[in-house]
Amino acid sequence: MVIFASDMWITPMKMLCMNYLTSMKEYPGGNFLIFNDDLGTKEHPEKIVKEYHITALIMENTGHKVEEYDKITELGYVIDNYLFISLYVRAFLIHQPFSFDNSSNKKASIHKYIKFSNEYFIISLIEMLFRAFNNNSGKLILDNDYINGLISTLTQYKNDITLFNPIEFSERLKDIERKYFLRNY
Repeated sequence: MVIFASDMWITPMKMLCMNYLTSMKEYPGGNFLIFNDDLGTKEHPEKIVKEYHITALIMENTGHKVEEYDKITELGYVIDNYLFISLYVRAFLIHQPFSFDNSSNKKASIHKYIKFSNEYFIISLIEMLFRAFNNNSGKLILDNDYINGLISTLTQYKNDITLFNPIEFSERLKDIERKYFLRNY
């Protein structure tokens, strides 16, 4: 059995999901948003975490290590932060944790944050992980045009995950952090 150091992020990601779900209640249609817990726990990972594990192993077999033990300094596992985030973005797009309860006839208007809840959640996930990898400080500040473009791109990936290249997206994450993440904020 392979041990993933990144499994320590399951609980914070689940907490982010719950906080995100709560924050969406203030928008039209937000009361009909459902969180499908496909993260699980460290001891019992579910679909999203398993997807990450499988993809990380595939990446490793193609020469792109996401996580590896640092034998030289004995510091434990070293994680490629950008590839780690990229693979979780992919897993969240495949196993969308948020869905809209359309079991009854709802005529209320639906805010774009609800309609594209998984895509907007990913922006929150990226910010949380950027902050964590920067001593829990900083803020991701994206302008509306960039957000709209990113949401559009994530929606394309969600609709056809074969378009998603984890290496290319990890490079985009580096660019996002460099241009739009303000440290010590």
